[in-house]
Amino acid sequence: MRYHFSFDEILSEHPYDRPLIVDGVRCHGGFVDGRYVSPRTLVRSDAIAARLRARCLIILRFCFSADAILATVGLLGGCG
Repeated sequence: MRYHFSFDEILSEHPYDRPLIVDGVRCHGGFVDGRYVSPRTLVRSDAIAARLRARCLIILRFCFSADAILATVGLLGGCG
């Protein structure tokens, strides 16, 4: 899984089949295969998933490190 995305990748858009036009005004986003697609979401869901996964791994490492430290302190008879 990729964990780094460039600024341009984060803001990249899908190649829309047709734009979203309301009352003659072109709006952000567009349609792909007949479904509305939000603007700037080509890689955004992958980038968000990668960020959440990275944060989760950091939290897990901290928790397991803390458990290991507490277990070691317990084996040594406490602190002090």
